[in-house]
Amino acid sequence: MTNRNPAAAYKSQAVNTANGPQLLVMLCDRMAADMARAELAIEMNDFEAANSNLQHAQRIVRMLESSLDPDGFKGGRELLAIYAFLERHLVKANLEKDPTLVRECTDVFRPIHEAWRIAVSAHEESDVSPYMD
Repeated sequence: MTNRNPAAAYKSQAVNTANGPQLLVMLCDRMAADMARAELAIEMNDFEAANSNLQHAQRIVRMLESSLDPDGFKGGRELLAIYAFLERHLVKANLEKDPTLVRECTDVFRPIHEAWRIAVSAHEESDVSPYMD
């Protein structure tokens, strides 16, 4: 008999049915959460949790970097450079267990996260359903 966690099943279903732009926002949401958890974990001297969250945030940044076409839009090269900075800074924050470095990453990432959220939301709102009058 399998013990199913309804919250995990819901989250899995949401990820499996999301389109590319929605997945991008989900990754950004998770990265923001990872950094917030890591900062708190460092402040509470829970270095194992900090390490886990910071490594996960680093994996997300690498995914964002690898999926970005830097020549696909104006500012793409600059965004790629910011992602590279974030990855290096997250590694340094993890090595030094410095919540200030995590906070700096959060501050750099926040406007990018918000910009992606707005862009995806605007894109979804512009898609008119054929079922609407």
